[in-house]
Amino acid sequence: MAMTSSPSLSPAPLSFLLFSQRASISRMVLGDQSPDIILPIHVMRNVRAVSYDPLERLVYWLDGRQNIRRARDDGSMSSIIVSSPVQQVDNQLHDLSLDLYSRHIYWTCETTNTITVQKMDGRIIGVVVKDDTDKPRAIVVNAEKGYMYFTTVQEHSAKIEGASLDGTERETLFSTGLIRPVALALDNRLGKLFWVDADLKRIESSDLTDMIRQRSQRNSG
Repeated sequence: MAMTSSPSLSPAPLSFLLFSQRASISRMVLGDQSPDIILPIHVMRNVRAVSYDPLERLVYWLDGRQNIRRARDDGSMSSIIVSSPVQQVDNQLHDLSLDLYSRHIYWTCETTNTITVQKMDGRIIGVVVKDDTDKPRAIVVNAEKGYMYFTTVQEHSAKIEGASLDGTERETLFSTGLIRPVALALDNRLGKLFWVDADLKRIESSDLTDMIRQRSQRNSG
């Protein structure tokens, strides 16, 4: 698919999915038969995580140089929000999520096994979770509830945990039936948390109220 040459996009739809394909970020309108749109954003290779701020129409992503970048969905206002210096190139950032109410960015790091929070203007607030045993990886913030969900990994096991946005009141939500959960997603309208387990090749979900698991899809291929 070719990147659009239009200088700006039409008004963003109300419901859509952003996804990365290594060197591009695309938008799929949910419930619509129109083709996916590759956003006119210049990205580095190996995009690993994507999030969206609908208030500013800013797309945030983690690039192959371990920087967190952002740009308008029409490609303008491109900038680096979190920079990984050359001497810290082994500082492996893993995932990011936005708190749209407090205007904060949460991100995890594989090297330091931490969850760090900073303001969207770049000012660091600090580390809210550090754990060298249960190591934080994927993360999603539920800003409406003041809560975050994140995966943790050990050598031969994985968990899905939750905590308040300041890192307190941490709790284990699921510790069985997981091998390598690689992504989390939240749907506040449905009241559900979704995750993908790459090794089990399935998508599962849980009600946010009683945390009852439900298997959504399994790929047998």
